[in-house]
Amino acid sequence: MSGLFPLGAVNSKTGQYVFPASASKDQKYICPECQSDLVIVKGDKRVHHFRHKAERNQTCHYYEHPSESQIHKDAKLCLKSLLENKNISLQFSRKCRKCQRRFQVHPPDFQEGSDEICLEYRFQFKQGDHSIRIADVAHISFQPSLGSRKIKIIYEICHTHKTNNDHRPEPWVEIDAKSLQRYASSSKLTENIFLECIRNDVFCDTCQNKIKRIKSIITLEKASLQLPGGDYHHWRYCVLCARNIKYCGGYSDRYHLFFCYYSQDDLEDEYGCFYTKDDPKSMTTTSNFAIGICDPCHDRTGGDLDTGTIIEFPFDNRKYNVMDYCRANS
Repeated sequence: MSGLFPLGAVNSKTGQYVFPASASKDQKYICPECQSDLVIVKGDKRVHHFRHKAERNQTCHYYEHPSESQIHKDAKLCLKSLLENKNISLQFSRKCRKCQRRFQVHPPDFQEGSDEICLEYRFQFKQGDHSIRIADVAHISFQPSLGSRKIKIIYEICHTHKTNNDHRPEPWVEIDAKSLQRYASSSKLTENIFLECIRNDVFCDTCQNKIKRIKSIITLEKASLQLPGGDYHHWRYCVLCARNIKYCGGYSDRYHLFFCYYSQDDLEDEYGCFYTKDDPKSMTTTSNFAIGICDPCHDRTGGDLDTGTIIEFPFDNRKYNVMDYCRANS
């Protein structure tokens, strides 16, 4: 048995995923991994669970010692079952990265006849990008007029590795596999279920409306160039007007320095290092760096750029978040 996380099974007659707590002894169940028959154990002393029937040649350990991939597989089946259950209202709780307040995410309504909950749904994220992405669980809507399918929302299951934020269209949520299985194995499944979304890059509506977004007209490589012989506070070009920042638009010797981090970094790494002298050409998702914005351009943006400001580099197809800022002499 899998200890604290008893896994579900498939009803051999209906094909539906069934939780141990809601399984009935007069039904037959099979293992999702090896398709062999199972026994449901529902006693008073041990947690309810499935086990394989005693057979000499039984080599499947799905319930006794599940692998990482098997735990991930069960969590996907579990979530799909909850989403398809008409008697359950599933909601997700998130923490805003800016104000730290929690807010709810409600899955879209399920339309009979046109909607479907799919496992391991393959899709192409961006036009022109030929890479195929795979969503753990996706709520899909068929559009007859277009003869195509549309993703309403994506659900990712995290067991050992979190999903790359840059590979999923919004909206999407991410759930911890073991937390989901722990909740689902409880016999107290209610009409309203609240699950924690573990994404740490999201904002509540209030903070989202306050976020400033600015687009650089120069490349990331050019924005990272420093003045010869200067320390890391001396930058060459303003990211918004592309002029030499030393002259700051022609009438100021001061500018604003923004310390940035790649927008896909985890928040716990946000304050690890404000600046690294990485070669811009070889920047990775863990690189932090600084950019300069001249006084006139800063004033034109409203003058209130702060932490949480998003700076986009269209030429490099990269997006960065400001984590700290200061004023500097050029």
